[in-house]
Amino acid sequence: MITLKLLNDYLKYSGNLDAWSRVNRNKVSLYDDWMLIDNLIQNLKLIENNLASESFILETKNKILENCDNYITISKFYKIAGVGPL
Repeated sequence: MITLKLLNDYLKYSGNLDAWSRVNRNKVSLYDDWMLIDNLIQNLKLIENNLASESFILETKNKILENCDNYITISKFYKIAGVGPL
């Protein structure tokens, strides 16, 4: 689940999971969530550059809605990606 705290950590470590892991050795790995953020940001960049089909856009939008814990997190996610909401 993508949370506001996770996005703040993602920003703090510039998306570098290895750097986060070195500082937070005793914490649960965030690999899956971190990769989800990376993939969704990449998807949003494809959409922004008009390189995506309507079905891809809808799938990406649904993934964001399903994986973010609330609308504040969704808003922050779009801001991090540097794109407007879909």
